[in-house]
Amino acid sequence: LDAQTKVTWELQGAWDRDPQATVSIYLQKVKGRRAYDVATLAKELKPAAQSATVDLSKYNDGPYRIMLRKDGDDETGGCSANF
Repeated sequence: LDAQTKVTWELQGAWDRDPQATVSIYLQKVKGRRAYDVATLAKELKPAAQSATVDLSKYNDGPYRIMLRKDGDDETGGCSANF
């Protein structure tokens, strides 16, 4: 994988109702139908930024997926397709 990978996202819902909200980007290892966090790629980003550059160069034994979560709310977020 490239050393620098740009992760982008689109906001859905009423994010303006929580102006202090932040999001973090996690790398998840996929095994069968389950996925679990193996690394935090970026922390406490402003949701409106809608992009961040992360380093995936040391993760070569996939499949992986990227998970974006609202900090403090593990139920809010979305994930990429497996890669």
